[in-house]
Amino acid sequence: MLWYPKVRQGGWLAFDDVDPGPYLRGQRKDNANQELAWRAIRQVIMDFFYANKDDLLLEIHYRSTGLAMMRKLAQMSKAPQPPRHIRRRRLTPRSVAKRLVGRA
Repeated sequence: MLWYPKVRQGGWLAFDDVDPGPYLRGQRKDNANQELAWRAIRQVIMDFFYANKDDLLLEIHYRSTGLAMMRKLAQMSKAPQPPRHIRRRRLTPRSVAKRLVGRA
């Protein structure tokens, strides 16, 4: 939020450690605390991106612990919108049944 107005149009914002994959159970860095931390970092980036999606391009590189790159499309002095969390859909028994019936 603080750096965004200082980045020129066409400039990049980089975020490291956005992939919790290596910390999942049974993976090479298996660690529950790190998994949760990396999930939280990725969520903050996604929330910021979705709040400003008309002014940004987002790339996420999944290797090692991940790297996210945002390219700013807006003018340099434009202030960003605050992050906006978009709720994920939850699976319910009804939604699963509807999907199964639809495949039959």
